[in-house]
Amino acid sequence: MKQIIILEINPGTGGEFTVRALFWVPVPSGQEVEKPNISNSAYSKATADEIAMLQKGVIIEEVKMFPFPDSTTPESIQTYLLAHYESRVAFLNTIPFSGKLYGMFYDGNGWNGK
Repeated sequence: MKQIIILEINPGTGGEFTVRALFWVPVPSGQEVEKPNISNSAYSKATADEIAMLQKGVIIEEVKMFPFPDSTTPESIQTYLLAHYESRVAFLNTIPFSGKLYGMFYDGNGWNGK
């Protein structure tokens, strides 16, 4: 499965450029929230299987922009994006993801819904 996709590189000002990257971050097992209304991705070549994974809540899609000096090598960009992805995965594994709380409600007598 794809995890990081570079969507575009744009020239900036003052000797820098920006990279727009898409991250498909896995959702911890048991914390998925289905999103059946998702019909596409920021990645125009996403397959039907990849869209289905987004709809099932198995992965979430995040698009971010990163500025780099014009002297940055492609390898350095790849290393940076991978480190960002790995950090994001680690972070999402430590928080109470929406799947743990989805559907719970407070009715004046306590929390219910699970």
